[in-house]
This record gives sequence, C-alpha cells and structure tokens, in this order.
Amino acid sequence: MRTIKFRRAHFFDKEKTNFSHFTYWGVKMDIFEFVSPSTHSSALYCIDCQFPGLLDIHGNEIYEGDVVSMIDEYYIGDFRHKGFIGRVEYNDGSYEVIGENEFDTFCLSVNDINSFGFKVIGNIYENPKLLEL
Repeated sequence: MRTIKFRRAHFFDKEKTNFSHFTYWGVKMDIFEFVSPSTHSSALYCIDCQFPGLLDIHGNEIYEGDVVSMIDEYYIGDFRHKGFIGRVEYNDGSYEVIGENEFDTFCLSVNDINSFGFKVIGNIYENPKLLEL
C-alpha cells in the first residue's frame, strides 16, 4: 500500500524567505493511520510538499522542493551530458526534476533514480542558493 505523506515548510515571513523548520504528516494506508500536521509553531506561513513515494539512491525520501543531483551522464542523440542539479516539482500529473536548461528535465521515476543516480542534496527552502552552484 502507498503511504501518503507531506512535509510542511514553515516560514517566519510572508515572502517565504526566512525558513523556520519542517513538520511531517500524512496517512499510512496499510494501517489507516492519520498523522496530523503540527499546529504548534511560531512560524506564520507554510508550504506543503508531497512525497511521491520515491527514494534516492541512498534511501532518502524525495519531496517536492528537494534539490537532487544526477551523478551519471546521459545521452540525447549524439550529445553527451554530464550530471546536473535540479529541483523536484509536480507538473502536469507527474513529478519532474527541473534542471537549468531544456535538456535537463526528467520525469521522476524509480527507473530514472536507479539509472541516473539521483540523490537528495538539500531543498530550496532551507538553502535557496543550492541551485546556484
């Protein structure tokens, strides 16, 4: 059974630039247990990020807003591309890793994680400059 989980990013400011902390909540479908989101926080603004049920190559959960790196190279036609860094987004019914150019967008699936070696290196909430590397 699938576990439906969310990670809530808490912020102190309306612009969501002053990160406070994460809380986790969701439903464990196999035992029908609901874990409620925390309401006890000094943070004023929140963003919910869903867990698509995928783990990186080290077994870490991947959520929307995570920054992942792809350590292996890949080919598009005759062009060889080395690994890249991108953010995880939900787009048109699927989760994608969005890189900095048009070739660096991947549908996030178990096959892609295993084939290309995706690993979580952070998230855009705790470290928004991570994508500037």
